[in-house]
Amino acid sequence: DDDTTARIESWVEEHHGDVEVEVHEGGQPLYPYYFGLE
Repeated sequence: DDDTTARIESWVEEHHGDVEVEVHEGGQPLYPYYFGLE
């Protein structure tokens, strides 16, 4: 849900300030979150 997504995004930004966060709606029923890191 949107609240959980916002909490994850805030946590990443707080703990890893040098990381850029982008959120994309994937629409996958089995995987509500898909993370890609570079």
